[in-house]
Amino acid sequence: MAIIYQESSFRSRARPARERFLWVFPGARPSSAFGYAQALESTWQEYQLRSGNDSASRSNFADAVDFVAWYNTNSRRISGIEATDARSLYFAYHEGNAGFQRARHLRKRWLIQAADQVQQNSEKFGRQLDGCRAEFEKSWFEKLLSSASDQIGWKAATRSVS
Repeated sequence: MAIIYQESSFRSRARPARERFLWVFPGARPSSAFGYAQALESTWQEYQLRSGNDSASRSNFADAVDFVAWYNTNSRRISGIEATDARSLYFAYHEGNAGFQRARHLRKRWLIQAADQVQQNSEKFGRQLDGCRAEFEKSWFEKLLSSASDQIGWKAATRSVS
């Protein structure tokens, strides 16, 4: 999720900005990246072929999540990256596994900062997911008590504001 957020801010039809011709006229795009995952056309076609998901669309959220998981699984196998190392997974995602192994990312300060942000967001999203799981696993009675205490807290907060 953190990679998708970094790549497209969860926009389904995201594309790289066009280059400019004579500083004014829109020119070509720098790459074929598109969709939630900003997947290149060639990498997306490889994913469709190897996953058997021929009808996958780069603008479909579930397909984009599956693509990123597929790519990260390959990066873990090829480059030996741990599943919890979102920073390194992002480097491999952005630069390709060959670029990651050649440490191309170390010469790009902006990419190092982006990867740091991906790691932070990965940890934040993980905490949010843990909170959702904890809430989901409560019994009906615990949910009732939790809801009642939230209502009491909300009423107290609104009184202190007024």
